[in-house]
Amino acid sequence: MTYREENGRTVIPLLFEPEGSKFIVFRTAVQKPHITGIMKDNQNIFPGYSFKTKEFPYINFRRNGEKVNAEVVEPGNYTLVWSDGHREELKSDRKNEIIELSGEWTVKFDPNWGAPANVKIDQLKSWTEFDNIGIKYYSGTATYRKSFQLNNQDLNQNRLVLDLGNVKEMASVKINGHQMQVMWSAPFRFDITLFVKSGTNELEVEVVNMWVNRLIGDGKLPQDQRLTKTNIIKFNALDAGKYLRVSGLMGPVKINLIKQVNLK
Repeated sequence: MTYREENGRTVIPLLFEPEGSKFIVFRTAVQKPHITGIMKDNQNIFPGYSFKTKEFPYINFRRNGEKVNAEVVEPGNYTLVWSDGHREELKSDRKNEIIELSGEWTVKFDPNWGAPANVKIDQLKSWTEFDNIGIKYYSGTATYRKSFQLNNQDLNQNRLVLDLGNVKEMASVKINGHQMQVMWSAPFRFDITLFVKSGTNELEVEVVNMWVNRLIGDGKLPQDQRLTKTNIIKFNALDAGKYLRVSGLMGPVKINLIKQVNLK
């Protein structure tokens, strides 16, 4: 959507997440009109870059059939230069809103692995910080559930991105019954635009951690009470607790409302 050709080379702006990677595919299809230059408040975003790097790009573009939508994250006066030489001015004075999903969560554990079946919490934290030893040493899958409210204004001309914040180690999301992908690395973000509605929405976050915490917990128990078996004896040591791995959903969990503008 945004690129330019210079001296036989194709120049593309790319934003990488920590330890991220991307595939760039060059097709032989006929070129569609595309953006070759972007300025914000008379300073270059592309080509060149004059701003401090942030979590989200200042402005991003998505094709929707024959139309192009601009996602404006940072307010300002934008100038877009198209491949046919056309210049388009775009002004935004609204900073994107964030809805924080704080308050009470219900968490479901598998009691066959030592934890209580259900707990209610009012603050997201690592399982290793719980006083309940069944949760402290839990390894396996837990499901977090929460309801949240949206209104028509939240949905109007916005793309909604759910950000789980800190997760250890893997997570998948179900929003209003729609199962989304599994993610195993940060950032744990999910585009939920098509699956939310005005009114009450239901969120489920399924989190899976590693086995080390259950092994450490079992190392403190008699053989006949352990849930696992291993020949790795370091988890039976008195100081094995130092190997406990942060686990679960720590958040903060939030929904980014990213403003969308139809370009001419």
